[in-house]
Amino acid sequence: MSGSFRARSFSLTYSRPNMKRVLLFALCLIFTASIAFAQNNATVNQTGADHKATVDQQGGHVEAVINQADRANTAIIEQVNTSVVAGLAAQATINQAGVGNEARIIQTQDATDRHAGLARALIMQDGKNNRARQEQGPHNNLGSVSATITQSGNENYAVQTQKVYQSSASIAQTGNRNVARQSQLAHSVLSIVQDGSDNTADQIKEAGWGHAVTAVQTGNRNRSYQNAASWEGDASVFQNGNDNNARQEQSGSLNGAVIQQEGNDNLARQEQYGAGRGLYPAKNNDALISQKGNGNEAIQKQYVDGGAWNAVNIPNSAQIFQDGANNWAKQDQMAGNNNSVITQLGNGNKATVTQVGGGAPAIF
Repeated sequence: MSGSFRARSFSLTYSRPNMKRVLLFALCLIFTASIAFAQNNATVNQTGADHKATVDQQGGHVEAVINQADRANTAIIEQVNTSVVAGLAAQATINQAGVGNEARIIQTQDATDRHAGLARALIMQDGKNNRARQEQGPHNNLGSVSATITQSGNENYAVQTQKVYQSSASIAQTGNRNVARQSQLAHSVLSIVQDGSDNTADQIKEAGWGHAVTAVQTGNRNRSYQNAASWEGDASVFQNGNDNNARQEQSGSLNGAVIQQEGNDNLARQEQYGAGRGLYPAKNNDALISQKGNGNEAIQKQYVDGGAWNAVNIPNSAQIFQDGANNWAKQDQMAGNNNSVITQLGNGNKATVTQVGGGAPAIF
């Protein structure tokens, strides 16, 4: 009886510690696996005084870094990941040096494809009282998206909104009180560079894909507005001087537009509509305005309606060259197969060209 009792006692006291080990080991495995699957990383480095930094992360596979130096800078990063991305889903970095700068990044990653790309955002500020904001998603990412803002100077303002995957946007500001705004609702590459003071640049991408939009402003109080609601095109503005104004509006497809302004108080406007992409990968509309001097004005309007001309992709081509002061020029092109060149050298000249489909080239 005593031997049997010892066997039962040994068996009973042995089994209970074993069960505890098994349960603890299983819980450790589950806990470790959950950490590996949903790990978030947040790093904040502050040097100086009176900084404020906030990081709010929800979901897994997101990374945030905030670096602050000098005094009284404010940085906020908000990240939400509900996607099934395998690997890092969102990455945000804010670097601030100076006094009173404010930066905010909002990222919402909701990709339903585990092979989707990374949402990346970066803000760099050096100066006083600069403000920057970036918002990415939600847009069911199937590809990567990136946004960059660089500010050097005082009281600059920059904002970027990205609502579609496979896009990139960049803003670089040097000087004081510059304003830059970018809104991406379709696949595109947007770029704004400002060097000076009190410049304003707006870029809007509403529809289509494969579009490149660029604005470069050097000087003071220049204005640039670009609205590219078209497919597979490009729009560029280059301003060097003061108080210049450039405006580009595109819709349809396969439009190309360039504005070059050198001097002061020049005004340039381009409007393009290109219908279907046709049978061949050529542009529907191609426009160039080049202004040198002061007080010049140039206007171009191009329209391809998708009829016979567009079926073989015979484009409109318009060019205006102004060198002097207070010159005025306008070109209107309808349908396709139009070609017009206006050249003005001197002061106070005026020229108008109107073409409706298939006309002979016009040169002035």
